[in-house]
Amino acid sequence: MMAYESINHAVEFHRAELRRLCDAIYQYPELAFEETFAAETLGEFLEEHGYISRIGVGQLQTAFTAVRGTGGPVVAFLAEYDALPELGHACGHNLIATAACGAALALASLPEEIAGEIRVVGCPAEEKGGGKALLIQSGTFRDVDVALMFHPGNETVLAPEYVGAQWRHIAFYGKAAHAGVAPETGLNALEGLLSTFYHVNALRQQFPDGSGISGIITHGGDAANIVPHYAAGEFIARGFSQTALDQMVHYLETSATSAAMATGTRVEISVPSPPYELLRTNQLMIERFESYLSGLGFPIHHRRKRRRVGTDMGNVSQLIPAIHPVLAISPLDVPNHTAEFARLAGGDAAFDVALVAAKTLACVAYDCLTDSEFLIEVRGTK
Repeated sequence: MMAYESINHAVEFHRAELRRLCDAIYQYPELAFEETFAAETLGEFLEEHGYISRIGVGQLQTAFTAVRGTGGPVVAFLAEYDALPELGHACGHNLIATAACGAALALASLPEEIAGEIRVVGCPAEEKGGGKALLIQSGTFRDVDVALMFHPGNETVLAPEYVGAQWRHIAFYGKAAHAGVAPETGLNALEGLLSTFYHVNALRQQFPDGSGISGIITHGGDAANIVPHYAAGEFIARGFSQTALDQMVHYLETSATSAAMATGTRVEISVPSPPYELLRTNQLMIERFESYLSGLGFPIHHRRKRRRVGTDMGNVSQLIPAIHPVLAISPLDVPNHTAEFARLAGGDAAFDVALVAAKTLACVAYDCLTDSEFLIEVRGTK
């Protein structure tokens, strides 16, 4: 138990500088693929504590790795740090990054006991763009044995069931005309897009439980007195199984092609980002996480619960053993992606939760690095 006590003490020892790090990321929110300040700040912070940092990995300018140790298993703490338009860190990614760095610092305090590599992977664009999926494609996780992270939320769920998600950009092309003088000579691209929404809404009673399609209009025309020749929208299809997800994508694309036929317009459907795969929680690691979390007196609300959101951590979890527990920083009636959640993500209580996550993640990673039999079991457990 001495190692676990040392991990707790190490995280507390670095409390003040971890708070400054958390505040810096929180106060300078950056959107997906634009997180230059966050990537540089986190990389420099870890370098100051003996890690070798490299920014721009996987051909992503705002992705980074920070590495310490060699010659054994590789455990990776995953950091997220992108923010949301208008809302800032309304998903608490500043806390995720802080926990990853805190866990890395804690393990770095035990170098004589660890034979292996501790790695922090800075993963951009979780909110939009699939940074982790792109890093997988570039081989960033090829040599990683296990991946660990936490996510803040409005209740604590150790093994959340996340949906798979796929994005579609749908654009309609028509023919411009004067809306007052000669509307009959035009082809209304906006009507094609609106009809897509209508078709999707008409199908909702057939959606499998927990599945869904949501979307926004990104371009609806140029002037009210011109029949729109171009309209476009962004859509997300979600499902709790691959079958359900495939069905949602089919509904969406069929709705768009049917709308084009009905309005005489032309539709183009493209895939703007990689899909988010279903999250697979490694049961052995999450059991260890639960025991360490309970030892710190942190209340657990659910061991497993569905959450109708997706994460590109699902892609990582399909490749290697991974955990992605959710720890509560807000009341149940204050969910992520709200202004109130963003406010709480910058507060003292939320920061304390991030340190709890750092301690428990570090303890699980320590077990993977020092107990070869446990690591073998983890690798063989779905």
